[in-house]
Amino acid sequence: MRVFFGLFILLLIGPIAESSDVPKTDSLTECSTGLANVQSIQQGALKFDESINFAPPFPAWQLDPRLNDLFVRDGNGETQCELCWPTVMASAMAYFKYWSTPPISMLPLVADPRTADFTNQIREFAKLSGTDPNTGTHPDQEAAAVRSYLESAGIANPWVHVIGPYAETYDPPPDEGTNEYIRAPELKDVRDGIQAHEGVVMDIGGHVLWVVGYDYNVAWGDDHILLKIVNPLIDYSGRPIDSRWDPFTMTKIQPGQFSPPVTKYAIQGAPFGRYKGLSFARNLIIFKVK
Repeated sequence: MRVFFGLFILLLIGPIAESSDVPKTDSLTECSTGLANVQSIQQGALKFDESINFAPPFPAWQLDPRLNDLFVRDGNGETQCELCWPTVMASAMAYFKYWSTPPISMLPLVADPRTADFTNQIREFAKLSGTDPNTGTHPDQEAAAVRSYLESAGIANPWVHVIGPYAETYDPPPDEGTNEYIRAPELKDVRDGIQAHEGVVMDIGGHVLWVVGYDYNVAWGDDHILLKIVNPLIDYSGRPIDSRWDPFTMTKIQPGQFSPPVTKYAIQGAPFGRYKGLSFARNLIIFKVK
């Protein structure tokens, strides 16, 4: 079954290339339909042992023109937007407040994405996270911002963890510790977080993605999983309300294949921004909203 799945993925999206083979792109909004067939499969063409999806109907977009004053120009005159983290936070907290089961109504938001200009919420999270328009959000500030936000909602001692190299610099309360989390993120970490209905944010190196579900067969072991991702660089407003997410594969890196240090899994999906379809699961930020 694992061999079959590997061939299946390669036929759909091609082999994993080394980083030197991954070209860059100038467009921040490029999104191909190369994995459209994977998405149709995840929407019901095949049955899986485990299938979870809690994608929100109104995910935020970091390139919303109403945020233009927070964009900068790089040396080549290209638009640069470093709002991925506050945009993911805005989408995730809106989901937990309005659409989770049960809804976490205590979460404070300055705008309702169903009726108001939700870019104001992105601005609020950018302030809370100390997001810099030129450099983005420092990893330490990301986890600390989640903790601070949940505390403001009245959640005592909120559970927030970083798994990956960033765990070494994130300092949660002493009773939680960090040593066990200074390691490469595992497929099991994603499954466990989603099954527990926790917030799961994946850092792929300079960009973050919100994992909102997955499809998985037990026979795949720790080799593969099909992820459902909300990517803040994508404007989902033109899609059907139940399809505002993208399919990505998370595949275990085999001996001899390129990978950054402290990394076990490659992430592959439709190209976007400077990511030509291939990246790596560098860190996970996982939090409980209750």
